[in-house]
Amino acid sequence: MNRITSLCLAVVCNCFILTAGAAGPLTTDAELFDALNLDCPGMEKVREDVGRGDLEAAKHSFAAYLRTRSNVKWLFDWKAFGSEEAKKITYSADADKYASNLLLSCAFWHQFGERVDWSANPTPQNYAEWTWQLSRHPFWIEMGKAYWATGDEKYAKAFVSQMTSWVEDDPCPDHADNVVGSRWRTIEAGIRMLEAWPSAFFYFIHSPNFDDQAVVMMVKSFYEHGKYLHKFHMANNWLTMEMDGLFHVGTVFPEFKQAGEWRDYAANRLYEEEK
Repeated sequence: MNRITSLCLAVVCNCFILTAGAAGPLTTDAELFDALNLDCPGMEKVREDVGRGDLEAAKHSFAAYLRTRSNVKWLFDWKAFGSEEAKKITYSADADKYASNLLLSCAFWHQFGERVDWSANPTPQNYAEWTWQLSRHPFWIEMGKAYWATGDEKYAKAFVSQMTSWVEDDPCPDHADNVVGSRWRTIEAGIRMLEAWPSAFFYFIHSPNFDDQAVVMMVKSFYEHGKYLHKFHMANNWLTMEMDGLFHVGTVFPEFKQAGEWRDYAANRLYEEEK
């Protein structure tokens, strides 16, 4: 092997290591703000900060906007946190387990350490669905309900820790990653976008632990899910979940320039599938 070949191989290997080790979200601050319609009512301060090139200030302004905007409704009144009615919400006793990183998937519990390993498969038979379905994150809904009912920040801290570790450790792939062990199987990507992620976002949006950096990180991942589901999807019941998720991203975040396109594409694709 000559010196030039050796150097080329070294460059390729280094590039592979950098790519394989990339942490999410892959969307940069500049890319996020470029993907947003900064002319949306209420985003004047965000537009001003971006125009000045102060993206740190823009992230703060954007997070503040998301906590107070009035153009998006959800399954519950997400602005009612702290109200007497909100405190009456019922939640599963398992919420405390979830907050301690004792998580459930496919009827099998597993106790994680301080940081959840989303690639793990602790099942005796190495049941592939366990890893896939863990990344549907239904437990975030119960932790959110518990947070509203009790006001205990341990639930918000646990959610932010779990969400952050998931986004960082599982960057969005550039292909349909429907393989064993994947956290981006397209049906899971759709399912978590249609309820668990939006509900968690709204349950915890007023928590001091869900700070500006965490809010922006999650929004970047919502954006990456939108692009991913728009590009990669299957058929039949999988398509239903995938397009449902895509439609929800475009609905929960109409501020994205592609939001309308995503909603139209999802609705039309589902209509075509039914014919």
